[in-house]
Amino acid sequence: DLPGIYSLSPYTLEEVVARNYLIGERPDAILNIVDGTNLERNLYLTTQLTELGIPVVIAINMMDVVKKNGDKINVPELSRELGCKVVEISALKGDGVMEAAEAAIDAAKNSKTVPMHTFSGVVEHAIAHIEEAAVHNMPEEQQRWYAIKIFERDDEVLKQLNLDPKVL
Repeated sequence: DLPGIYSLSPYTLEEVVARNYLIGERPDAILNIVDGTNLERNLYLTTQLTELGIPVVIAINMMDVVKKNGDKINVPELSRELGCKVVEISALKGDGVMEAAEAAIDAAKNSKTVPMHTFSGVVEHAIAHIEEAAVHNMPEEQQRWYAIKIFERDDEVLKQLNLDPKVL
């Protein structure tokens, strides 16, 4: 259980704690609980999580409120676009909670999340070069995430990898 965060950028103590755990400890799976009434705000973190190479299950919480408001979320399409299992839950009512937990256990045993998010051709080309030059000796599932962070000039990652930002 990690603090509630909106990104893996190290701007708050919660984000630093969560990111350090996910990178350092490499959990078997991530159960990312997102607010269905404010889905867009949570999807940035979700795309970052899928780039870590750790199996991810998305639990869309507050689905009872979403439906009551007359809104709809196309769960199969969201799952396809994100490249991971997506389940509907209502923590308040207890609906879908066990299904989400079981999906996370199943993901830990059987699946690998493949990042589905792609950047423009030029950016993807740069990320590929960074992977080859700077992070090729890391576990394959972590290379893309580290390459993106180097591309972003993430101070914490640059420090961790002993890379001088002035050289990049």
